[in-house]
Amino acid sequence: VWCSVDLRDGNQALIEPMDIPRKLRMFDMLVKIGFKEIEVGFPSASQVEFDFLRKLIDDKLIPDDVTIQVLTQAREPLIRRTFEALQGAPRAIVHLYNATAPVMRSVV
Repeated sequence: VWCSVDLRDGNQALIEPMDIPRKLRMFDMLVKIGFKEIEVGFPSASQVEFDFLRKLIDDKLIPDDVTIQVLTQAREPLIRRTFEALQGAPRAIVHLYNATAPVMRSVV
């Protein structure tokens, strides 16, 4: 199984982050390519990431044969925000990570 992480990694690397319409075009393209697992973002990282995930769920844009994945750091407020964003998703994979550098656990 291949999982696309383009909607998260690409957004972090861009000088001008993707807005929701651009993210929707990318999501549609990944679905057309045939990805069955798509990491759609880091919903606790920004309002755009949160709103994009909500749009996918609220507008029922996730095909039945596609599983979305999200990323969150192992910090309680970020985990809560992530699950708030996921409410109503038919299914999802939550990629939970713990930063190795102590400063990254409290700042990022």
